[in-house]
Amino acid sequence: MAMSKDAEIETVYGRRGSGKSTLTKGMIKGKPKLVAFDPRAEYGGKGWVRCRTVKAVKKAMGERWWKGFKISYVPDAGDEMACLSRLCELLWAAQSVYETGEDTRKLTLVVEEADLSFPSRPMPRDQSWMIRVCNQGRHAGIEAIAVTQRPAQLNMAFRGNAARTFCFALAWPEDQKAFLRMAPGIDTDAFKSLENFRFVRLENGKISQHKISKTGKIS
Repeated sequence: MAMSKDAEIETVYGRRGSGKSTLTKGMIKGKPKLVAFDPRAEYGGKGWVRCRTVKAVKKAMGERWWKGFKISYVPDAGDEMACLSRLCELLWAAQSVYETGEDTRKLTLVVEEADLSFPSRPMPRDQSWMIRVCNQGRHAGIEAIAVTQRPAQLNMAFRGNAARTFCFALAWPEDQKAFLRMAPGIDTDAFKSLENFRFVRLENGKISQHKISKTGKIS
């Protein structure tokens, strides 16, 4: 089977309760290899394995690799940047089998509260693995989804590489302005007055508006 280097970056923005988690969990349904960077321990239930260290993530992946897995990694509070970088280093190494063609399945990384772990400021050199995933992850078959209430505080490597951006209502004017700069031509007043569970999708310069139900159905 030919390897397809089309793993993509996506971003999901929205204030608390706006519907972004409902959309994100729908986006990842059925993914064969899934890791959630999960500071608030929101991912769980049937089939999920929760880990507190990168070493535990490595063990959980190794035990389930060919069957598929859903792993929630809950990092140490206050050390999110370093924890995410170490996780990305592990995932990059694990996906070496994608580059060689031994395993053509992509791996999906969800980064919740992404402004905490990948903020819009210079990264220490030893914490730059998330930048590598954003810039070159398609070669390793790593697709990533950033989820945050604060797009203005998310690193530009993620914002700038996003193939698709989904934006629900935002609480802060700074974040509204950050998204409006990405979507010139959008109806500013309509965007600022978005109701919960309504969102704007931005892809290839095209803007569309949608609604998601509480069960995850998009219209």
